[in-house]
Amino acid sequence: MRKLSFIHLVSLLLLISFCNQKQEASKNDYIIKNRNFNFQNKLVNKFNQRIHVTTTDFYKLFVYENSEGTNDSLKFFKNNQVYFNSVFLKQIDAKIIKFNNVDLPLGKYYFENQKDYRGNHIFFINNRDGLIFSEALNSGFMTEYDTEKYHNLHKAIALRQLDFKSGNFELQFATMKYPE
Repeated sequence: MRKLSFIHLVSLLLLISFCNQKQEASKNDYIIKNRNFNFQNKLVNKFNQRIHVTTTDFYKLFVYENSEGTNDSLKFFKNNQVYFNSVFLKQIDAKIIKFNNVDLPLGKYYFENQKDYRGNHIFFINNRDGLIFSEALNSGFMTEYDTEKYHNLHKAIALRQLDFKSGNFELQFATMKYPE
């Protein structure tokens, strides 16, 4: 009986070791330039953000380091389920956008903050690059992710030029001047 338990323990340790090696081989991290703004008060804030990406056979995980020492996570499962900070995102709409002569799949999602309604957001997400754009529904505060790569797309999203379906409680700032 004791030998059988030992064999099970060794098998379990080997399995855990194998799984960890597989994930380690598919990690990547990089820094992107982001921008926050609000149409109401013309506040524009630019900042760099480090992103850690882990890809496995079952999911792709993006971890966004924040300046306050906290992290946000975005997780794509192979079955097309998407989670932000472990909360399931409700898909509002999805399109394939022609961007720089390349087809870019882009999804629009609703994030309902379970702790505080003021944290509810609309996210625009690409499953290859993660977060592209977010809008805080309480304040209209918008964040553009990777401004060097997606600046023209950010402007089209902010000004509602891509004809995505509107979500619940979505603010309408599209008629205002976009801060370049």
